[in-house]
Amino acid sequence: MAQPQPMPSNGQPSAPAILQDITQSLQLPWTPHAFVDLNDEVPTYVKHAWTQLAPLVRTAQFADLANEIESYVDSEVRNSYRPGYGPGSLQQLGISIGEAAEIRTAFGALLFGWSQTVLIVEALRLALDGQTIGMPNVVTWPREPTNWNQAIIPITDETVMGEVVRNVLAEARQSLGLSEPPEALLAIGSWPRYARMAWDDLSPLAQGPTFAALRGQMIEQARQRCARLPGHLELSDTQLQANSFNPIQIQRVREILDRWEFRLPTDMTLAACCRSALEEQ
Repeated sequence: MAQPQPMPSNGQPSAPAILQDITQSLQLPWTPHAFVDLNDEVPTYVKHAWTQLAPLVRTAQFADLANEIESYVDSEVRNSYRPGYGPGSLQQLGISIGEAAEIRTAFGALLFGWSQTVLIVEALRLALDGQTIGMPNVVTWPREPTNWNQAIIPITDETVMGEVVRNVLAEARQSLGLSEPPEALLAIGSWPRYARMAWDDLSPLAQGPTFAALRGQMIEQARQRCARLPGHLELSDTQLQANSFNPIQIQRVREILDRWEFRLPTDMTLAACCRSALEEQ
């Protein structure tokens, strides 16, 4: 789900070493777009921030905090959304049981990655505003390896989509206030009738106050957990200026973080809703 990277001679996409390190540390099969955007716009900030973030991200405590956010999202979605379709509906659309299981796994991998990313984005935003992040003198231990980094995320190129999926994405962008198509729907873009069915079922929730409340609650959950991170971040506006970052760079960092603070909870809620519909009722 990362943006295209230059292709080396072996035909596999390459990425800057720091993005590879971030991806591996988060144990993901893709590089979070928030880091891709920051590295495209202010690469020196990514290098500076990751020096402080890496020791935190590689701990079991960080993984547990991110898991708490994902569990919260899953619980709130189950309380707010009753899918009007299920695995049987997908079979009627020609999607096999195996394909449905792969799609469900993809949503799980996306939520695993986004819950970590939203925690990082919120920590960076709070740090930028000069707020204290994390706890001092915490004994940490390495996080356990997972197999989420081996998950296959369906990638749909919006430029080659048919009219059905383009319409779904256009409706979703307008309803959700996004400038780009939601990645949760891009993940099912290869199945046009499924994408239409999923969005038609979701749109009443997405256009109502409950969805907006879920986004806000998710941000608050991430914010609360920033106080429990195993270590501090020294990335305030003042500290960045002391490390030779100019106001224009700092403002651009703030704009990117603000955009992803809105975007990530949106995609997480959509993905959790879609995943819940794929579970046996």
